[in-house]
Amino acid sequence: MSYVALDFETATGSHNSACALGMVKFDGDSILDEFYTLINPPVVKFDLFNIGIHGIHQEDVKDSPTFADISGSVMAFIGDSVVMAHNAGFDLKVLKATARYYGIELPDMDYICTWKLSKKLYPELPSRSLDSLARRIGFRFMHHNALEDAKACAAVFRRMEKELYPESITSVIKPSRYCFRDFVMPYSQQ
Repeated sequence: MSYVALDFETATGSHNSACALGMVKFDGDSILDEFYTLINPPVVKFDLFNIGIHGIHQEDVKDSPTFADISGSVMAFIGDSVVMAHNAGFDLKVLKATARYYGIELPDMDYICTWKLSKKLYPELPSRSLDSLARRIGFRFMHHNALEDAKACAAVFRRMEKELYPESITSVIKPSRYCFRDFVMPYSQQ
């Protein structure tokens, strides 16, 4: 089974303001492929709060593709892999809202949330943030860079799988299903 760990960064508090996407495809211990791009959001306005988190500015994305430009490549990269993210609710909402803005229909997909998984598997930990879990396993990365966060998510998941369920974590915890179909319509029709 292959997995795609993904992470979005946003320009504002709006879920459809994706300004960066990082994805890592992996299977067991091997990273199979990586994908990273800055994204020109629909409204090119960046909140200072968000800039403070990820360091991406309006000028950085001015020549970048829109999500509509890369959506085919994104979905081809994901393919039939199980998607995962740390706090998947956020990243899947960004994917859904951004696709909705452009009227792009997304397929339903199976996903795993490593934050929720860590809550079940490590109830004793005081923090289940991505950087805390990465430090716990000795994985160093630049937090809030979309590709680095995706790599950290993959590393955390692989460690959970090895430590707790060597045969396969998904034989114990079934991926959830995220349905996009009910929510996608062109932004102009909202």
